[in-house]
Amino acid sequence: MEKTTNYKQFKIIEENRVIMEKHVKRLMDSIKSRNLLEYKPIQVNANMEVIDGQHRLQAAQRLGIPIYYEIQKSLVKEDMVQLNIMRAWNTEDYLHYHVKEGKEDYIRFNNFIEKNKLPLKVACNIVLGQGRENMHKFKDGKFQFNLVEHTTEMQICWFTIDMIKRENSSSSSWIMTGKFWKALLTLIRHPHFELKRWEANINKLAGRVTQKVTSKEYLKLLLDIYNWRNNTPLDIETFKDKTRDTPQKDMFE
Repeated sequence: MEKTTNYKQFKIIEENRVIMEKHVKRLMDSIKSRNLLEYKPIQVNANMEVIDGQHRLQAAQRLGIPIYYEIQKSLVKEDMVQLNIMRAWNTEDYLHYHVKEGKEDYIRFNNFIEKNKLPLKVACNIVLGQGRENMHKFKDGKFQFNLVEHTTEMQICWFTIDMIKRENSSSSSWIMTGKFWKALLTLIRHPHFELKRWEANINKLAGRVTQKVTSKEYLKLLLDIYNWRNNTPLDIETFKDKTRDTPQKDMFE
């Protein structure tokens, strides 16, 4: 292990995760309290590329203190995903990495997010659902994005949101939360969902849609609107498992 204040000798890999300013500041505060960087040296390869520890490097540089590092000649940039010591990668990090790697499915997914102005968590709910297996594929670079599959769903979602915004005079930022989208998608993905019925009812009753605490509450509200004056209502029991608000911190945060 070595130490230096010659920060310029290190190379930041473009594909590495986005620098999180809040994380750098937290590290700086921690270092000011007690400097333990010696016990967490950054890992660089033979080309002095930072494979793990770019946030620690940023913190040390801003404080003007030595950074400790180890040269591991066998490391390659693909090892970045496996060597996350101080902060685990989140979904944004994985997306950024695979986009920079030029993977077409991730590029199309990123374009889909930007075009529809979606929060990443909402976009993941739409495309990946709540299954851990799908998220593991996303992290591993095996994700496949089918734009056609989601086009109709997006049109229905945005039509619904436009109706709600038109009738809701108060702040409606909750419309773009994962909980609301999860409920809306659960409704429109039901095999017996009828678009014409939904369009007619939401057009009349959009003003009833207000902020709720859980996805299940949103779904019950949306179902009440869908079932209004219908002789063949959809049953909320069919949604019981799909709307359980189980924490998925390792997936979407």
